[in-house]
Amino acid sequence: MIRNIFLKIWIVCLFLLVACEDDNKPMPSYREDLAELRTDAGGYAHAMYMDDGRVLNLSNPLSGLTADSIYRIRALYVAEEHYAQLYSAQVVLSSFPVTVEEVDVVKDDPVVLKSAWISKRYINFLVGVETGGQKQALGFLCHGIELTSSGAKKLKLQLYHSQMDDPQYYTRELYLSCPIYGFEKDLTRGKDSVEMVINTYHGVQRKTYLWE
Repeated sequence: MIRNIFLKIWIVCLFLLVACEDDNKPMPSYREDLAELRTDAGGYAHAMYMDDGRVLNLSNPLSGLTADSIYRIRALYVAEEHYAQLYSAQVVLSSFPVTVEEVDVVKDDPVVLKSAWISKRYINFLVGVETGGQKQALGFLCHGIELTSSGAKKLKLQLYHSQMDDPQYYTRELYLSCPIYGFEKDLTRGKDSVEMVINTYHGVQRKTYLWE
């Protein structure tokens, strides 16, 4: 039993917002990035928080979201100075790592790892998931922090993936973001590191990043 600590999903896209453009208008300079939406007590998101540290105020604030929450999104937008027009916001799967003691069985069914990179607050992935359009479970495990031979600390994380009963008919691409900002007090930037373990169809891959 997974006890609701992982995201059980159908392999479909969830959009917060979709806006259509008039085909006769000149095409604006679209950008696509991973970002955060942070909502206030009324469930409004007034800005996008970018991974490079920029804050872009939304010219079209979003409403009706969960109050006092953080949404990790894949944003399609047009930016001008400190403002952005948001055209679509696809929710990115993002759950805080849980300890292995919190799960009954550690599942690491393989994925296709297309890319992986670290940002200030997340480890990010683009993966391919074999699916028949049914439900699977994805999340992140924490195996603790170990002391390395150099005296630095290493945070050890793992991608959790349960194929469940979803048949493998075709590949669906998904962006995933593992929040790491909750470990801020435990690690020293510029010294310690983060390791993420991902099981792929070509074997287990270990990605190690400096905590910067």
